[in-house]
Amino acid sequence: MRDVLPETPNCVWMGRRSMMKRRDVLLAALGTAGFAASAADARPATPAWAWIYGEWRSDVERSMAHFTFQGKRPTQENLARIASMFGHMTHVISPGKFTVVSRTNDMEHRETYPFRVARHTASSTTLTFEDASALPELTLYKGDGFYLVRVGANFEYFSKVA
Repeated sequence: MRDVLPETPNCVWMGRRSMMKRRDVLLAALGTAGFAASAADARPATPAWAWIYGEWRSDVERSMAHFTFQGKRPTQENLARIASMFGHMTHVISPGKFTVVSRTNDMEHRETYPFRVARHTASSTTLTFEDASALPELTLYKGDGFYLVRVGANFEYFSKVA
């Protein structure tokens, strides 16, 4: 005598072996579960270095707090002159475009440079520019709400503009 097993919504029992209904077999053969994942993967992934995108303003206080001096400490007058070099520049970074905005008095000057990311780590991103004579390679070191760039023996800090 043959065993009789109940039919379930997803299986038809034939003898002692189960068999999925045709729809489920077709979907499994086509890998439909994989299609959903593939569609999600088809969207471009956000690169790990996308944190660089946005507007960043030169941060006078941070830059001066970490400024190192060779030899004697400068006078208050010279400190004020050094501090006045910071705070006028803004970097606006978007995919493939690095814009430098300089503001002094009532004047504003903008220059945009095409770039690509040459390399990156969890804490830094190095940019190279199409016109190497315009800007050298530039490494942005990531901080919490800021980044810094090397300027000679010092660093200039740029804070994210909200």
